[in-house]
Amino acid sequence: MRHNVIFMIHSLLIVRRKRYFLFEGYEKPLQHIYKINQLIYT
Repeated sequence: MRHNVIFMIHSLLIVRRKRYFLFEGYEKPLQHIYKINQLIYT
């Protein structure tokens, strides 16, 4: 179950990241990924 949730979140991140790259450059999506990774692993 946990792995499915992580996979879903990462696939959502890939879609979101493409949007963020179009609008806001590189730093914000990276921060977003770090925040969500912290939420998953803690």
